[in-house]
Amino acid sequence: MGLSMIYVSYLAKKLEIGERSSVELYVKAQEALAKTGNDINKDVTFESQAIEANKTPIIATDENDQVTWGRNYGDLKDEDKEFLTRRLVKLKKQGIQPIKSELNNVYFENSRVLRWLKLFPYIQLMLLLGFLMIGLIGFSASQREQQNRVWVGMAKETAHQLGTPIGAIVAWVENLKLLSYNEPDKMELLDELRSDVTRLEL
Repeated sequence: MGLSMIYVSYLAKKLEIGERSSVELYVKAQEALAKTGNDINKDVTFESQAIEANKTPIIATDENDQVTWGRNYGDLKDEDKEFLTRRLVKLKKQGIQPIKSELNNVYFENSRVLRWLKLFPYIQLMLLLGFLMIGLIGFSASQREQQNRVWVGMAKETAHQLGTPIGAIVAWVENLKLLSYNEPDKMELLDELRSDVTRLEL
């Protein structure tokens, strides 16, 4: 688990560096396009491809740090200044430094893939804990079942071991009753003995 978390953290760091490079390339491509102006003979294929290839959420601000436009948040959100301003405040709180250019300051945040990648170790840890809990519950239930089987076995064995002498005692009580049928004191005593033996049988 620890190795997995370290490896995912390493991958996330690499991806974060890659995203920053992608945004820097995007900013440079924008500057290059702005410099071409209306020159129709200039080939801007590379710059256009660099701009289109960037999928990182971006917020551009003017020199006063006021939001001018956004990109890769979604069609409606890219135009929503209030939403973009809230996101900008959040980015500043996270300590994100803008990439400065001649045109504007560009703030960017992690892509959805990178955010999910950073969450992956925690999801993995939760799944592992879930499996451990299910295993512990199963093991506990198995132990209880085994304990119950032991108690049932002991009860059966105890009943069997008690049954043999009780049967003999009943026979002796009945025999003594036959021998003492005309002695009321002995018969009363034997009746008490028989009721005690009946309780033992139950």
